[in-house]
Amino acid sequence: MSKGRRDDSIERYLLRSIQEELEKKWKEAEDKKGISKDARLKIELNKLPSHWSQAICQELGYLERMDKDEQIRHITHILTSKKFLEKLLLELSKSSLFILKYLLSRGGWSTFQTLSRQANTDESGDSWWWVDEPPSSPLGQLRERGLVFVGRTPVKNRFYKIVVIPRELRKILSEILLEVYFLKDAMEKRKRQKKNFLPQEEEDYLELIQEVENCFNKYIDDACMLEQRQIVSFLENLRRKKTPLEEIEQAWEDIQCFIHFTECFSFGKTCLEDFKTWDFSYFVSKFIPREYAEPALTYEEVDRILYNVAEFYKNLKEQGKINSDAQIQQAISCIIRKDGKINKILPPSPKGPEVLLKLDVPREGKCIPFTRNDLWSIIVLCLRYSENWQSIISDLEKKEVSKKITDAKEKKNYLAELKRKIRDSKITPYTLLCCLKPDRREIDRAIRWFYKKKLMWE
Repeated sequence: MSKGRRDDSIERYLLRSIQEELEKKWKEAEDKKGISKDARLKIELNKLPSHWSQAICQELGYLERMDKDEQIRHITHILTSKKFLEKLLLELSKSSLFILKYLLSRGGWSTFQTLSRQANTDESGDSWWWVDEPPSSPLGQLRERGLVFVGRTPVKNRFYKIVVIPRELRKILSEILLEVYFLKDAMEKRKRQKKNFLPQEEEDYLELIQEVENCFNKYIDDACMLEQRQIVSFLENLRRKKTPLEEIEQAWEDIQCFIHFTECFSFGKTCLEDFKTWDFSYFVSKFIPREYAEPALTYEEVDRILYNVAEFYKNLKEQGKINSDAQIQQAISCIIRKDGKINKILPPSPKGPEVLLKLDVPREGKCIPFTRNDLWSIIVLCLRYSENWQSIISDLEKKEVSKKITDAKEKKNYLAELKRKIRDSKITPYTLLCCLKPDRREIDRAIRWFYKKKLMWE
């Protein structure tokens, strides 16, 4: 397949990154607008971009297009009605309700920094275009319903970014929030009650098992850590427990994502027990949203996915296929907070010589390892020098350039050896880069390392 046709090409990735950066800047500019700690609903709605107010109208049930004055009248009417507001809150995640509860406990507003220590305020996965891609983060859900607003205001002689519930909504929210929590708990309890596996669902279940078989035959590599029979055994176990078919289908979807994850991040790992708590954190916080072009997962989605993966590990442990499920259990306890916040667990800082990938050379009987130093060097070679080895090595030989690059001489010698490794492995630098799939953070780290940091050997 040619470079231009690669779906995962670095060029496409960088274009997406540029678009994301633009949207991020627009969002930052919006959040810097002035706001009062005693904000009025109509005033704040009037400040919003027109497509945001249109999205709020759509979320509240007004699908027809209207001018902004009409939008504000309709939004205000809905949000100040106790009956409609209660129905609106029942549709929110517990993470979003917790933010409202916390803000009300502090008089209706809080600095963004203080709120972030208590609740999930990460909106990084939310699109700027609310009409086409509604926010999925807990704070984004509230903003898209006109329940909170964000801006900057003076607090103790300094300007801070704050989150505010409009003053008109504070009393009514305080009156109904406790009842909403009670109703939501009752709804979840009813949902958790097991239903019998209905006889007419038998055919659908058999189709699901066939889907698992087709998936392994068509899309999953033979070297995958997970086997078809292990997945079928897990689903059979759920069925024996009289789990509703809908939940079994959802479990298969979640495990399918996990299979894809293990295939993409299997280097350096020999079995499922090698996946650490930070791997599971990356799986739900970065991998799924990015790989499936979805917004950031909600608290409930993260809870469900990790629970299904944990149940799968438990099933494997009961069968003697693995010895321990401690890492996934620890991940759940660290990532899922009872107050509705999702924690991110960061991996240990990379040092450079860690082996990321081992390539077997056909017919030569040797295996060539590639380290993080190699990855960082290849990133710079591809993105800054268009895969031109002579150009990058020549730069490292120039006195005026080498003075700006830490360890320039050592890096020049290292690149000469890396060029030999690439040649022996019979791949191109670009192919290696696509195999390792560095994210934006890794690309930034590589550029900083090449110009600012020493070559690390141990």
